[in-house]
Amino acid sequence: MFEPTFNRAIKLRQADPRITSDAGALLLREADHRLGLTADLAAQLTDPRRPDRIHYLQVELLRQHLYALALGYAHQDDQDALAHDVAMKLSVWDRPGRSLKEGDEFAVELGWYQAAEWTRPYRVVLVVIDLPDPQTGLRELFPHYFVLVTNWRIEQRSGWELVEHYRRRGTFEDRLGEFNGAIGNGLSAGSFAANEASLLLKLLAFNLAGMLRGELEDASGCGWDLRRVQQTVLKAGARVVEHGRRVIVDVARAAGVLWDRLLDRVQRWWSPRDAHAERVWGRAPRPRHWVPPPRHAHLSLVLRE
Repeated sequence: MFEPTFNRAIKLRQADPRITSDAGALLLREADHRLGLTADLAAQLTDPRRPDRIHYLQVELLRQHLYALALGYAHQDDQDALAHDVAMKLSVWDRPGRSLKEGDEFAVELGWYQAAEWTRPYRVVLVVIDLPDPQTGLRELFPHYFVLVTNWRIEQRSGWELVEHYRRRGTFEDRLGEFNGAIGNGLSAGSFAANEASLLLKLLAFNLAGMLRGELEDASGCGWDLRRVQQTVLKAGARVVEHGRRVIVDVARAAGVLWDRLLDRVQRWWSPRDAHAERVWGRAPRPRHWVPPPRHAHLSLVLRE
């Protein structure tokens, strides 16, 4: 249960685990079952694992990855969040799993490579990130990986030193592209002042969502682009229930796991009894009483022409 400081009458809590935002996974499993798609494909794969140590069948791992792609989850580490979704669990897993306690991060030197259109060869480094989820302890079916192409020589920086170097060096182009894709840069007003105000508001929204993204990255231990934060965390399904003089927001369990991590860190931003915050900001948060909406509010959908 979380009580926001801007309105103490609102309570946030995780919903019943039977709520899902990806019920279509069941349809995918039914179609897959009738076609025998993953069963036939898994039967053609060789499993080098020791039988006494197998806890997840290849067909189950294959289903999870295939269904996630069909549902529009392009990122490999989306599998960790989907592991908490009841529809995905019912569709994919035939038995409960066990934790994998250890993970790994490493860089592999692939040598020097020169494409046909390149004027000179470049050093190529493969980076593999294979870490278990901090909450579930489970790894992905396929670890996250990417390739670095650089002109740094091995004697100047090792493979992993390159990774840390590029992690520290953010680029303006990346942030600008993310802003355009997630917030939008359209300025269609008829005056400069109106466009300036619109741009400033968009930048403020970008910074606000970016602060949540940064906290989520620190809490989860992996990178998040802003569009993914919007679709996975900010656009989470929920059910609103009136209980006495309170409004209860039941958040879907699949998103609730991420909300728990995020809200735990947000609550540390500013405490009403934090003397340091008052010295820095000049005031403490002001609690507000619940103000109900007018009787005519939300009676019908209003569309703007």
